[in-house]
Amino acid sequence: MTPTGRAPSRCIGMLWRLLEERFPGQSLGLEMAAEVPTSVTGVLGHAARHAPTLGAAIRLFIRFCKLMADEVDMSLDIQPPEAKLTFHHPVDSIDGGHGAEMTLGIGARMGEEWCGGSSPITRVALVHDAIGPLADYDVFFGVPVLFAQKRNALLVSSEALDRPARTTPSQLCPL
Repeated sequence: MTPTGRAPSRCIGMLWRLLEERFPGQSLGLEMAAEVPTSVTGVLGHAARHAPTLGAAIRLFIRFCKLMADEVDMSLDIQPPEAKLTFHHPVDSIDGGHGAEMTLGIGARMGEEWCGGSSPITRVALVHDAIGPLADYDVFFGVPVLFAQKRNALLVSSEALDRPARTTPSQLCPL
């Protein structure tokens, strides 16, 4: 364990590879992203759910992403008509892409929840080749998924960044 109480990143990457050996050809990261509650993001995810706009929620995650993973790098590049939220973690080169798929999958689910059921995602970019059947990606994300890209990313319409929250505290906890 690290001083922060987390398993070392290298161990997590190796664990993904062991799972891949046991379950070859399966989209394990997507399967995990489909099953874990989005509350796995903890207090940061809770705070983002209460941001006034999708853009504010994303910027909050970028600002405090190190609370979730010490070595993660996130950025938002806005080039209308799209905005690209990129993710990089050093373990990406060890785990074969499973961790990136899980991260982007949870991010896509959070965006859909945040927007009240309509996904703001327009495309998904992954550094690696498809791990499982292409149909898994189509079903999970419901948008085009591009493989062998320079960065792992979720792309949204730049206009979506200004969408007001569909899960405001008053809707969650009416008086």
